[in-house]
Amino acid sequence: MNRFLVTSLTVAVLAIVISVQARAQTSDEFSKQMEEGQRAMSLFDYPTAILKFEAAIRLDDRSASAHEWLANALMGSVGGIAPHDPQTLERAKEEEQIALGIAPNEAEALAGLAAVTYESGLASNNIFDLKMPAGTLMAMEILQKAVAADPKNYHANLEIAHIENRALGVALLRAAISSNQGQRKPLSPEVRQKLRGDYGGMFEDAIRHAAWAVEVQPNAFSAMHELSGLFRLRSSIEEGEDVKADQRRADNWADKSQSAFARAQRKAAHPRRVAANFGSYEEAMAAGRKALAAFDYEDAIAAFKSAAISREDSADAHVELANVLILSGDGDAASYPYDSERVEFAEKEDQRALQIRPHNAEALAGLADATYSKTAHTIGADRAAIAAAAKDWAQKALAADPNNFHANYMTAHMAYQEYGVANFDAVSEAYKKGFHEPTLPPGYLEPLRKTYGDLVDEGLRCALNALKTKPDSYLAMYELSNLYRARYDLSRDPSPGDLELSNKWRMKSVQFAPKDDPRSRIVNDGIAAGVMAGVLGSIPSVAPPPPPPPRPTPN
Repeated sequence: MNRFLVTSLTVAVLAIVISVQARAQTSDEFSKQMEEGQRAMSLFDYPTAILKFEAAIRLDDRSASAHEWLANALMGSVGGIAPHDPQTLERAKEEEQIALGIAPNEAEALAGLAAVTYESGLASNNIFDLKMPAGTLMAMEILQKAVAADPKNYHANLEIAHIENRALGVALLRAAISSNQGQRKPLSPEVRQKLRGDYGGMFEDAIRHAAWAVEVQPNAFSAMHELSGLFRLRSSIEEGEDVKADQRRADNWADKSQSAFARAQRKAAHPRRVAANFGSYEEAMAAGRKALAAFDYEDAIAAFKSAAISREDSADAHVELANVLILSGDGDAASYPYDSERVEFAEKEDQRALQIRPHNAEALAGLADATYSKTAHTIGADRAAIAAAAKDWAQKALAADPNNFHANYMTAHMAYQEYGVANFDAVSEAYKKGFHEPTLPPGYLEPLRKTYGDLVDEGLRCALNALKTKPDSYLAMYELSNLYRARYDLSRDPSPGDLELSNKWRMKSVQFAPKDDPRSRIVNDGIAAGVMAGVLGSIPSVAPPPPPPPRPTPN
């Protein structure tokens, strides 16, 4: 064969290979930028997401998906009740239109364009204005096209539910203001009946679309949030048992939304997590404790789960798993929001430990911890009953082992919180009646002393006992600080020593708090609040509640 022809063919083949490799590299880089952008979106890091999607578009400007994601990130960056940025909204609109130019009648792009149109209307109105936002009808027309193109599109169904939810809220608020002439009182039966006739169909439509969005994406906390709001709103115009039924639905979906949000946060924090495989029970337990020491709750949970599965009769594995589930699910200075499902999981693990080893102090203390975490999400008599149940579990734990750190800490924690709420109410009431001194007058202080003096002393004893068990526990130190200050405030003849001890243990808690511990911020926040109170030199119009101490570190 002619040498020139062979050389030419070789060059051509090499050029094709290089071209294919270049396209493959570009495709890989495009996928990487899209994945990183989507992860940033899941963490609500919109500036990073915008940069990643812009980079993806530079690699492939014919990707409708990249333009849609960029538009969503731009929209997210101007969300909330803050003033909308017209330029950013306009840019998001342009990105959606580019996506539609690439993929006409694409449901996701249509849904995004509708969202931009609606939000642009909000930008032109006062957020508290009762008028229907400009662009609402246009947005709904676009959404109907999106649903026609793809009835199962999550974004379109969610946006319909969101717009109708807000429109219903505005309509009912307007009706309440008109019928009650500005007074806060329930709507009359006649007004409720008329509103049901006027808006019953709209409620059904909004609920249907929100429910469909949840069916399409079972972990869609935004859609669950819309469902909760819609049922809550509809309960205000219902009668009889229908009111309670809708309120129960609202509470149920609110709880599910919170749990789904927590799951999404955990998934975003560990996007490439795989099932943990360990060679033995001992290896899994060691890995769990190592991860816990590094405050990596998800790795710890995976390891302790593996240990509990490999040795079902290990009370220690079930207890360790329960403790980490509480730390990551109670919502009180944890890494993630409150997650009722995770807290219930923890309770089951502690109960399982008690079946294996009755009177296990750590399991009993864990049940006190998990139970008490629910008080932040209940009110009134329900909250009091839950707090009483938590105290009962803690007392059982102390009876089983008087030196258990977790039980002592929880007893001290709950004692300070119970006193703190009562003190908050007393200080606020005294301030409203014109008493602005830093100490309460005898008429307010004496009932507090009589009711909570012994409780504070018990809390102090338990906090000191917790510190004996774990001398380097910044949690016990912080609780000691709170309780010494409480005893100082309650005393008829305040001892300067209690105040000195309060300041001493507060500063030591800061010194010993690990920087990587997500709960340690509570200690620093408490210090900042104390400094601010000293600078102001007076009680605010509404007295600040006591800062909630962090949860204990499991044994």
